[in-house]
Parts: sequence; structure tokens; C-alpha cells
Amino acid sequence: MGDAEFEKFFALEFTFSKLEELTAALISKHSFLMIKDCSGDLYISDNPMVMHNSKEYGPYGNIGLAVPYIEIYYPLSPKIVLAYMCPLTMNETEEKHRTADADVKLAFQPKIHVACGHIYLGQA
Repeated sequence: MGDAEFEKFFALEFTFSKLEELTAALISKHSFLMIKDCSGDLYISDNPMVMHNSKEYGPYGNIGLAVPYIEIYYPLSPKIVLAYMCPLTMNETEEKHRTADADVKLAFQPKIHVACGHIYLGQA
């Protein structure tokens, strides 16, 4: 058995021996399909999975299936990506959107201004 074949065998053996742990880590994530609706390409290779984490954990690292705030992206085609997002990241993202939506609504909510006896209807 050559080195390349041994590496493949070892990777498969490790994956199957840890299958329960790996699936538990993925099941706890929010999963969804992302459809590309912009210009540019998604690059697909022999190892296309991307893991991202915006939080820093010092010397212990911030990349791993069970690490809090992890985001995992796996391109299925040039236009479709399977994404897994930690529930903490999902909640944080949704809260940012709610806050942004509320700020936008406040910014564009019509206000009545009274100046010199005239009433103006305009933006805040």
C-alpha cells in the first residue's frame, strides 16, 4: 500500500470511527441552501468546503465542526451552496437584521414638523 492510499484509508477509517460525533455536530446546526444571485463564480475543487468563524479564541483556534459561531459552506454546484450555521451565529445575524430593519423603519418613518406655523411632512 502506497502513502497516498494509506492516507485515504486512514481518512476514511477515522471518518467512520467518528461518524456519530460528526453527525451530532452537524445536526445541531441550521442548514440551508444558498442560491447565487450575483455575478462572479463559485469555485469548486477537490476540497471545496469552507469553514469560517468571526470569533477569536486565542491559541485554541476558532475552526472546527463543534466550535461556537462556526459557519460551514459546501458548494454543490457553481450556483448552489449547502450552508451550516451555528445557532449562536444564526441568532446574532437575525438580531442584527432586526435591529437594522428597525433603524431603517425609524429613519424612513414620516414625521410631522411644525415650523413658523406651517406643517411639513418629511423624513426624520
